[in-house]
Amino acid sequence: MLSGATAAFGVSSALFQRSHTGKGQMIDVSMLEATLAFLSGQVADYSVAGHRQQLSGNQAVSRRATANLFKAGEGHLLLAVNNEKQYRALMTALGRADALEDPRFADWFLRKENEPALRAIIEEALSKKDPREWEKILDAPARPAPASGRSRR
Repeated sequence: MLSGATAAFGVSSALFQRSHTGKGQMIDVSMLEATLAFLSGQVADYSVAGHRQQLSGNQAVSRRATANLFKAGEGHLLLAVNNEKQYRALMTALGRADALEDPRFADWFLRKENEPALRAIIEEALSKKDPREWEKILDAPARPAPASGRSRR
């Protein structure tokens, strides 16, 4: 599938080139190279950092302790909290701003090291509402402000 998608993009690019220059193009797609291009993050992670990918279930490729599937009320909630701003917003929305001052969670390395404790804090907070309620709460800051009638650039 990846080499097919790459070939389709190549054909589209060649047709565009032909329409502008009148010249044809040679398209050569390697299945291995197409796959490696789509897995560039994992390839770099291994070749630069020596990290071997393992089965990760629902956890994001970022391997952040806060990017995973969590129990919430009577269901589950998939969180993709991958940066510091998102982490602060999550802890604040969960009513656990105290966790922001906890030395066990001071940075991403410590959060990963203390993942079971962080997961317990997150799931304890999430247990108080259903996933749909949490979705509305957690999504609220991401919604754009109403347009004021003036364009912003």
